[in-house]
Amino acid sequence: MGLLDDLKREADQARTAKEAETLRQAGLDRIFRAEIAPRLTQVHRYLGEMLKHLEDAERPVAAAFDIPALGRVEGFRQEAYTLRIDGHGTPKKVTLNCDCVLPEERKFTVPLAEAESLRQHLIANQVMFTEWPVRGGAGPVQMLLFQAKLRVRAGLGFEADIEASKVRVLSYNFEGLSIREYSFDYARIDAAWLDDMGRYLLREAKTLGYLEISEEARARLRQRAAEEKARQERLLALTQDKDKDKKSAERGLLGGLRSLFGPGKRD
Repeated sequence: MGLLDDLKREADQARTAKEAETLRQAGLDRIFRAEIAPRLTQVHRYLGEMLKHLEDAERPVAAAFDIPALGRVEGFRQEAYTLRIDGHGTPKKVTLNCDCVLPEERKFTVPLAEAESLRQHLIANQVMFTEWPVRGGAGPVQMLLFQAKLRVRAGLGFEADIEASKVRVLSYNFEGLSIREYSFDYARIDAAWLDDMGRYLLREAKTLGYLEISEEARARLRQRAAEEKARQERLLALTQDKDKDKKSAERGLLGGLRSLFGPGKRD
């Protein structure tokens, strides 16, 4: 019976591991539905109201970028907002896209060696442009003259990180020409955080990821983490108790079978 005992032990361990993983996934799903999804809904609602107020007030949002081959360019206006959510019940993603454009076409003279970097930037942002060679007298082309209405596409993405019980934020061209990714505990997504995010969208805050959290908020986070850990431990203990009862019953049955089919007395 040694082989059967070994196989049974492996099967019990595998079953216990699967049950523990099922409990863990159930806990993560509960947090997503009860905590993360409602906060993504709040983000979507906040942004929707904010965009409406910006439109009604006709409030401009100014931006500036370090454009390849051109250097610092001021005077961009942030507009053409598009807000999306992937589901109003239990959303996993909210996205906001916008364009930052100059109000008029401009001409830029660029050294030939730097022209390709500007050209690729314009193509990446779907900017229509024309270019002409600039010669120095009868000599070779040394400069290129570009004419374009510059545009920089920007966006914010808010996504549920269910495995980590967090909210990830992807920022595209809100900190210069760059991509930034932040991760926040779901408990941080409150009214104050939404206002900080709003100021970030208005380009009144330089970063989104280095916001201070109060000691009171830290205490709430620690308490919630402790409560969740205790709940998971209780569920795991309950599962283990059920396994012990089942194993005891199986041992009793196995003993009875051995008595029934074991060697009897010879006549």
